[in-house]
Amino acid sequence: MGLFSWLLNRNKQQNSTPLPTTKTKEMYLNSFMDNIDSEILSLLYFKNGARKNIELSSDEPSAINLKLPISRATPEPTGYFPSYEKFSPAQRNFFLTWLQNLNKIDDLGYPFLLLYCSERHIYENTAVDQAVNLISRLQSTFNNDSFNYYSSVAIAWAARKYEKPEYLSEMDLQKLPVVIGVAINLFFYKKIEPEFIMNNASQLGWTNKRYIKKYPDLFKKELTDYFIDNYNCPYFPVPKEINQNKVNTVPLILSNFSLPKEERVFLFPNFLNTKEVGETLCTSLMSAHKKVKIHLRHHSNEYKKSKSTTTKRINTTTGYPMFKQSSIERIEQNIEYAQKTNYFNKQKALQSAEQSINSNGANFQIQKYKVYIADLVGMQGELAYEKGEWDIAEQKLLSTVPYDPASANRLAIMYRKEKRFKDEIELLTLAIKTWQESIFNIYHGTTDELEKRLAKAKNNFEKHKSKDMSQGLRPHFISYDKEFVQKLLDIRNSKC
Repeated sequence: MGLFSWLLNRNKQQNSTPLPTTKTKEMYLNSFMDNIDSEILSLLYFKNGARKNIELSSDEPSAINLKLPISRATPEPTGYFPSYEKFSPAQRNFFLTWLQNLNKIDDLGYPFLLLYCSERHIYENTAVDQAVNLISRLQSTFNNDSFNYYSSVAIAWAARKYEKPEYLSEMDLQKLPVVIGVAINLFFYKKIEPEFIMNNASQLGWTNKRYIKKYPDLFKKELTDYFIDNYNCPYFPVPKEINQNKVNTVPLILSNFSLPKEERVFLFPNFLNTKEVGETLCTSLMSAHKKVKIHLRHHSNEYKKSKSTTTKRINTTTGYPMFKQSSIERIEQNIEYAQKTNYFNKQKALQSAEQSINSNGANFQIQKYKVYIADLVGMQGELAYEKGEWDIAEQKLLSTVPYDPASANRLAIMYRKEKRFKDEIELLTLAIKTWQESIFNIYHGTTDELEKRLAKAKNNFEKHKSKDMSQGLRPHFISYDKEFVQKLLDIRNSKC
C-alpha cells in the first residue's frame, strides 16, 4: 500500500509539472500540430509562431498563444465563455490533444472554442466552406441544447450572409431552432411533415398539447388527414406565394462574444408570423385537436382504458407538487458542475477589459460577473421549485430578478397556481422595471414577453379578484460590487 501511494504521488507530481519553455516545449507543441488534420489546422488561429495569422492583441478567444505554458495534469472543467488564453495550462494541453480527433467529450468548453474559431472565419470571409463543414461535424458529435442552438445559428448566419442556402441542407432538423427548421423545410424539402409540426407545436402558437402527448399516433393521423383533405398530400406543402412584405425577422445570437455586436446579433426571416405558413399550421393543429376530441368522445371506453394511471408526486412536507426524479437529478448535476466552475477574479477581469481593443471586452466581463453572482442561485431556486419547496424557490428566484427576467416567469407561474393574482401583477411590474434599468442588461434585452404576461395577469385578477390569496412581495435582491461594475462600465464607455 505504501509503494502504491508513492507511485500515485510520484505520477501526480510528474503530470502536474508544466512542460519546459525551451526547445523541448517547441518540439512538444509541434508534435500536436503534426497530428491535427490539415483541414482543422488550417482553420486555427495562432498569435505567434510560424503559423501566426492573427494579432497578439486580438480578443479572439480561440486564438492559440504558443508562448503560454501547458501541462499534462488533469484539467478542471472549463466553465462558461471559454478562452484559450484564460485556460489553465492543463486545459490548453487537453484542448490541443482533443483537436487531433475531435472525439465526443463531456466538457463543451472545447467544442465551443472551435465554434468560436469557425464563426470568426465566417465573419472574416476566410475558408467559409471549411468552417461550415467543421460546425456540421461538431454538431453531429455533440447533442446538447445550447450547442445545438449556437451551431445551428452559425450555419444559418453563413447561409444568409453569403447567400448560400445549400449550407442549410445537411442540418439535423431535430437540433434546430424552429424558425430555422421551418425555413429549411420550405426551401429544400418543399414541405413540412406532420411530425415536425407536432414536435414544435408550442412555437407554432398551439399551446394545448395534451392530445399530442397522450395520443400521438391518433393526432398524427388526424393531422395527416387534414393535409390530404386540403392539399391532396400527407404533409403541408410549400405555399405557392408568400407575401414577402409580411415576413418579419427574429434576432439570432452567435456564440463568439468577441465579434462586433452588429454581427453577433443578426436577423433571420420568420415565416411563422405569416398567414400562409404560421397561421395555416396553427389552423391545422386546431383542426386535428378537434378531430381527436370527437374521436375520443365516440370511443369513451377506449379513452378510459388508455387514461394515465400515473399519480402526481407531492412533497409531503409542503404539499406542493414535485417533478420527476430524473428532472430533479438533472438540475442537481448542473448545480454540482456550476459549483465547481463558478469562480471570478475581479482584478483579471479589469485587466482583460482594459486590454480589449473595443467595448466587447468589458461587456463580456460584466456578463461573466452576472453569471458568477446569480446563475447558481437561480438554479437552486429552480431545484427547490421542482422538489416542491416553493417557499425556498420563491426566495431564491425573487433575489435574481434584476439579473435574469426568466426568474419572474417561473415565479409568475407559481403565484398563479397559488391564486396569488395580485402578487403576480406586482412581481411582473417589478421585473419589467428592474430589467429595463438593470446594469446587467448590457445588450438591451426587451421586456415584451413580461409585458404580455402582465396584461394577462391583470385580466386574470379582474376575473378572480374574490379568490385572490396574495401575500405581498418581500424582495431581497442579490447584492453586487457596484464599484467594480462601475469600473467596467467606465472602461467600456472609454472604448466606444
